[in-house]
Amino acid sequence: MLMVFGIDVRETAKAIMLLLIMFTIVIVFNLIKGNQIECGCFDTLIREEIGWTSLIRDLIILIITIPIAFPKYFSAYISWIKK
Repeated sequence: MLMVFGIDVRETAKAIMLLLIMFTIVIVFNLIKGNQIECGCFDTLIREEIGWTSLIRDLIILIITIPIAFPKYFSAYISWIKK
């Protein structure tokens, strides 16, 4: 919610990245072990088990948050991020 209002955008993006890294590790671990557990990503709206789509979705979101969390390395490409 903080990112929506532009409050502590970089710090919020770093927190999101940390969570996504942890989620990705857990998803990979469970895919390797063959565990079929419910994702719980969208509460009761969508019931889905973890799988490759969950992993790909998390990796895409992680890639999107990198330039927001570390804008000085991407400022030439993303001019709307405040330095």
